[in-house]
Amino acid sequence: MKRRNKIKLNIRFSGDKVSCAKSLELCKGCSNYNTCEYMELYYYPYDGAIECMKHDSYKRVNGAIKQRE
Repeated sequence: MKRRNKIKLNIRFSGDKVSCAKSLELCKGCSNYNTCEYMELYYYPYDGAIECMKHDSYKRVNGAIKQRE
């Protein structure tokens, strides 16, 4: 299992949707700084892009690249 990364963000919500999410350093100059909610989030970095985009998983059909089934 890969190690998860931690990120600290100030997040502003509009109803149930996120309207802004910035790191603490970038949020200092914002006029809405006091209305943001501080959150610590964790994520697992995705490293499967190379495996996903290997040439043997795709084929050309009429000049277009299609994923093999």
